[in-house]
Amino acid sequence: MNDNHNWVLHTHEVIRESERLLAHLRDAETGQRGFLLTLNNRYLDPYNNGITQSDSTLAILEKLTQDNMEQQTRLGHIQALMRGKISELEKTIQLAQQDRMAEAMEIVNSDHGKIVMDTIRELMREFISAEEKLLKQRNELYLENKHNLIFLFYIEAIVLVVLILISCLFIQKAIVRPLIVISEYITKEGNTLVGTGVKIKSRHDEIGTLVEAFNTLHRDLKEQTNKKNELISELQDAVNEIRTLEGIIPICSYCKEIRDDKGSWSQLETYISQHSHAQFSHSICDNCLEKHFPEHSGGSIEDTKK
Repeated sequence: MNDNHNWVLHTHEVIRESERLLAHLRDAETGQRGFLLTLNNRYLDPYNNGITQSDSTLAILEKLTQDNMEQQTRLGHIQALMRGKISELEKTIQLAQQDRMAEAMEIVNSDHGKIVMDTIRELMREFISAEEKLLKQRNELYLENKHNLIFLFYIEAIVLVVLILISCLFIQKAIVRPLIVISEYITKEGNTLVGTGVKIKSRHDEIGTLVEAFNTLHRDLKEQTNKKNELISELQDAVNEIRTLEGIIPICSYCKEIRDDKGSWSQLETYISQHSHAQFSHSICDNCLEKHFPEHSGGSIEDTKK
């Protein structure tokens, strides 16, 4: 599109230089006529300037249209006619300067210069018309490329939006959703350590590594919690198996039997055996031995047993 735009500008420049060439030739002709009518050298300035500028403008046109042989041919004809026209203008001026005004006017009245100038104008019209056709084609091509570029821009914008949506869906599925699953699992089941962990399709990326690490941590924590609960249960069972006697125990002042919480009376050793792990072995103390078995009072307890 930039190339086509540059060609459009190029064609405008060619047309502008073509119009300038005609303007310079008209200036040269106007200066010649002014001098012939007044013999005032002041009119030679536009004449000389027109001749100089027309030559430089023609050179510019030849350079601008060097890629167009048809236009180069037209410029060749125009250049030949210009040389003849300029030669005529110069000759009439020289004759006027030599006081040969009649000869100069004869050349002017011959209409030869007018015919040459009209031919130059006709060739320039053809030259400009050809450039205008090129301008139209290049404008159409430029506009077509511009429309294509705008269409391409819209297509790229649509594709970009689609890619963004696909990327969002991929991120939602690949990253956001797994994180939501992990968060929901922690919220619902993580604190109670139930279940076997987060279940996500096997992956080999950062999310897969995160899920694997979380599940490993969950299993380790669950195992430690189960071991702790087992230990607590064992300790509770041990505590339950330990029997102790405490508080006020009702005991008979005479027979020494003890009343349990059901109101039944039982012997002291029976009550203690039932409420503790203590076992009794029966023997006789020295006082009872002397009181009940005076005949054995001098012996030992072992002798008495025998």
